[in-house]
Amino acid sequence: MRISFNSFRARIAGFLLLLAMATPAQAADFSDRGVYLGVTGVYTASLFQEEVLSYGGLPASVAKVSDSAGVSARLGYRAMSWIALEIQYEWLDTVNFSNAAQGKFAEYNPQTVTANVKLFLPSGALQPYLLAGAGIGFWELDTLALGSGPGAVPAQHSSGKGFTGRAGLGLNFHLSDHFALNAEAVAVLNTTALDPTETQLDQALGNLYYFSFGAGLSYRF
Repeated sequence: MRISFNSFRARIAGFLLLLAMATPAQAADFSDRGVYLGVTGVYTASLFQEEVLSYGGLPASVAKVSDSAGVSARLGYRAMSWIALEIQYEWLDTVNFSNAAQGKFAEYNPQTVTANVKLFLPSGALQPYLLAGAGIGFWELDTLALGSGPGAVPAQHSSGKGFTGRAGLGLNFHLSDHFALNAEAVAVLNTTALDPTETQLDQALGNLYYFSFGAGLSYRF
């Protein structure tokens, strides 16, 4: 069966149209400048297990620090195809401190606000990036009442703030010109130091670092 040139051209055009519709991420430019908003769910793993020193005379090796979950929100501006600047706020649910003798003895609640720089590899729909940021961290610590009678340890609340830095890497996957999925793994460092005279802990507690793993959605205007 012979196929006319016009019919062949029409079939090729139809195939190209279907291909373009099936892979819109490959045809669009996702490196445009612009303002964006993002929301990310995060899961954190503490890096200060050994920093939770003895409580009630117990060695640090039996102290436990729970992981946590939270949410992160950011407002940014992509100045060029390869760089973006943003403000990020991250809130974490309670991190519990416990040991074998008393069980849970304290609840730690950190929050951070940082100004970040992102360096992208503008490679189409799938764009990896590096992230570095600095800002301020806020924390609250509630030590729980333990025991009874003259030797009881009273409950106490304390709070503070300090320098916070974050560094990590991530990946954006563009669903359209405006929406993108993102995944990120970041180390969060800070100068938070919990004073034992204010927290009822046996010793000062510092270097409360953690890893933050997140996945979320962003919208570019």
